[in-house]
Amino acid sequence: MEVTSARGLDVTFIAQYNDRIIFDCVTSTKQLPLRFPLPATAIEEKTWRETDPDFKKGSDEHPIKFEQLAVCKGSVMVRQGMIQDLDGAVYFMMQSANDAVSVMRVDPKTQMGGDGFIKPVY
Repeated sequence: MEVTSARGLDVTFIAQYNDRIIFDCVTSTKQLPLRFPLPATAIEEKTWRETDPDFKKGSDEHPIKFEQLAVCKGSVMVRQGMIQDLDGAVYFMMQSANDAVSVMRVDPKTQMGGDGFIKPVY
């Protein structure tokens, strides 16, 4: 998908797996990738770094790092295909720790990683 950026437009690659969604900006080396979900606590992150393939890639000197957006933490992906509307916004579903299901919207008019790039709409 194309997203607005300080450089004009960036291209973001989105991959949806059974248990996670990864956003990676392919036109910028400074923007960290986004991951849904992210571990909510330091203990969870330690476990993920030992077992999760996304965190195990790289090396001890250069571990994979993700943008630490609060909206990404402490949730579970709902296994439902993403959809994209005519304006280019992408929608997907997440389930919080208290079992509330939210529809999330990725705003292509907001810079990746910025406030409002991903927000719950329902």
